[in-house]
Amino acid sequence: MMSFLLEIKNLTVSIQNENFYISKGSNNLSTNVIDNLSLDIRAGEIYGLVGESGSGKTLLALSIMRLLSEPFIKINSGEIFLNGTDILKLSYENLRKIRGNKISIIFQEPSSSLNPVLKIGTQLLEAISPDTNTNQDKKEYAISLLKKVGVPDAESRMNYYPHQLSGGMKQRVMIAMAIARKPSLIIADEPTTALDVTIQAEILDLLRNLHSEQSESSILFITHNLAIVNQICDTVSVIYGGEIMETAPRDEFFSNPLHPYTQGLLNSLPDINKSKRIKLSPIKGTVPPLGKFPPGCKFADRCEKAVSICNKIKPENKELQKNHFVKCHLY
Repeated sequence: MMSFLLEIKNLTVSIQNENFYISKGSNNLSTNVIDNLSLDIRAGEIYGLVGESGSGKTLLALSIMRLLSEPFIKINSGEIFLNGTDILKLSYENLRKIRGNKISIIFQEPSSSLNPVLKIGTQLLEAISPDTNTNQDKKEYAISLLKKVGVPDAESRMNYYPHQLSGGMKQRVMIAMAIARKPSLIIADEPTTALDVTIQAEILDLLRNLHSEQSESSILFITHNLAIVNQICDTVSVIYGGEIMETAPRDEFFSNPLHPYTQGLLNSLPDINKSKRIKLSPIKGTVPPLGKFPPGCKFADRCEKAVSICNKIKPENKELQKNHFVKCHLY
C-alpha cells in the first residue's frame, strides 16, 4: 500500500469579497481561490506544483501551514492529513508543535521573511528546538546548520544582520531555519525566484543534497519555472484557478502532457535541443480576476480545444494512465 506523508482532500479556501477587491460586478459574498483541491505527497519524494501567478500556489502553501489571514481568507471545507493527523482539526497549541517539528516552509523572498533588526544567529536560535540541552549546544548546532547550507565563515556570520548578507546567503539562512528541527515535510515556496541563475543552481543543488540526506522527508516545491521542476521533482502537478488540472510522474509529465493547459505551458518554452528556431506558442489571454472564471472548466475561456460542455460543467479528475491524472472533458 502506498504511503502518503501529506494528503489534501477536497480543500476549498475562500476570500471574503467585502474585504478584498475581487472583480467588478461580482455579487458573491465570497469567492473560492482554492476550489475542491486534492493532492497526495509520498514520503521521501520531491513534489512539484506549477502554475502561473495568481493560480493559488502560495495560498495552498499557507493553507497547509494554517497561516491564512482569517477571517478574510478562510478554509471552508476539506481535510489536510500529515502522517494521518488532520491539521485543520488541531488546536492552536498543538499546531505550534507541528510547525517546525513536522512541517516547515521556505518563503520566496528572504529579505521580507527575515527580521531586519535581529541578527542571523538570534533568528536561527529561535528556530532550534527548545529541548536542545544548553545555550552552547544550541549555538554550536546553529553554526553547524549554517555550514551545512554552505554559509562561509559561519561563526562570524551569526552576528550579521540580514542586510549584511546577499540574497543567496539570506536564502541559505532561511533553509537552515527550515531544516533545524528535521521536519518530515518542507514547503519550498518559489525559493529561487529572487536569485540570479548561478545562485539559483546552487540553492537547487543544496535542496537536493539535503533531501538525499533525509530520505524519508518530502519537499513540496512550488514554482512557475518548468525547467526547475524537470531538474528536481519526482511528481508534478499543474494548478490553475485553484484547481489541479494534471498530475503525473516527472518523465511522463514532460514526454506526454495531456491537459491543454499543460501543453500550452510546455509549448511556450524554448527548446535549446532543437536545431531549428521554432516560434513559441504562448497561451492566449491572461488569468481572469477572481470571480470571473468560467462556471465549468476554469481554463475553458483560454483553451483552443474547448467545446460547449467545457463552459458549463466541471470535468472530473480521471486516471488515464498509472499515476497520471487529468481533469479535462477531452478525455
